[in-house]
Amino acid sequence: MRIFLTASFLFLGLAFYELSGGADFEAEVRPERSRAAIIDVTRDSADLPDSFASSTVLVSFDQTQVAEVAEPTPVPEVIFDIKTVAGAGVNMRTGPGTSYGISARLDRGTEVEVLETLSNGWAHLRVIETGRVGWMAARFLDANDA
Repeated sequence: MRIFLTASFLFLGLAFYELSGGADFEAEVRPERSRAAIIDVTRDSADLPDSFASSTVLVSFDQTQVAEVAEPTPVPEVIFDIKTVAGAGVNMRTGPGTSYGISARLDRGTEVEVLETLSNGWAHLRVIETGRVGWMAARFLDANDA
């Protein structure tokens, strides 16, 4: 058995050596990445031209180039539908119906984010505290007063 294992490892080693290029193998040389930083330039920077005043610029440390970067677009404010569980020990399920398994039991007052509400009265929700996602009958949810 020892001879078989030794022969197998020798064969696999030789196969890997040949498949990776053998004696003709040359390591790939990757170009060095350039380092850069984004700097916010204000109007008080007297040593910069007016075209760079009050804008964001990209400065490369490896080169002496300065490139202007476009201003980011504002992200719209997202409004979450936050509700609280109205019942005590309400089952949160893996799907929209009582035929699905129970994934958790939520106590009265637990805050949840409603992701969607189906026409059959089931709400897809995420528990704020734990991040767990599941389904619950929408009649067990009350609007959050906070």
